[in-house]
Amino acid sequence: MRASCAGFWRSVDRANSRLQKFQTALSGASTGRDIFARRTSGDTTTIAVAATSVNEVQPRLSPDGRWIAYAARDSNGPEVYVSPFPNTPTARTQVSVSGGLSPLWSRNGRELFYADTTGMLIAARVETAARFQVKERTPLFNADSFFLFSSELGPVFDVSPDGQRFIMTRARGRKSTEQLVLVPNWTAGLPKSGKR
Repeated sequence: MRASCAGFWRSVDRANSRLQKFQTALSGASTGRDIFARRTSGDTTTIAVAATSVNEVQPRLSPDGRWIAYAARDSNGPEVYVSPFPNTPTARTQVSVSGGLSPLWSRNGRELFYADTTGMLIAARVETAARFQVKERTPLFNADSFFLFSSELGPVFDVSPDGQRFIMTRARGRKSTEQLVLVPNWTAGLPKSGKR
């Protein structure tokens, strides 16, 4: 399917950001918000990745580039799905079971993190060899005091390379004002490893 859309394009592929860009855009009254992709060089034709009757947002490409995770919101609420990439119409697997937003792949591609609609951060252990399968879902911690849902293009948090720590922005109360804390020379406070 070929699509024409203008707007903000953003890379969601950490490993090879020069090859693929994604956009969520309002493409029409019948399909709502959809996900489109294009290469940044060579054939830059825009293709529809997820364009159904529901709103699809927050695309995240797996580290190996074979799978795309995204959130889709229908009348029952948002859920996280994974489809093969770029052949997204061939299959779609639901990852979340009781609502989900902000999918984020671990660096090794064996876990997919997402927040459920209560604010719980969930780790889904997945297999991606022959076909995509969710093996186990584990609640990690309640993250409802953090900003997890404020971006249509993807999560506003990240996971460490070993998948053991997260970086998030904490919400301070219910105020609409935000505060930025700048820590100059922050590396000076880190312990010296002795390695050079």
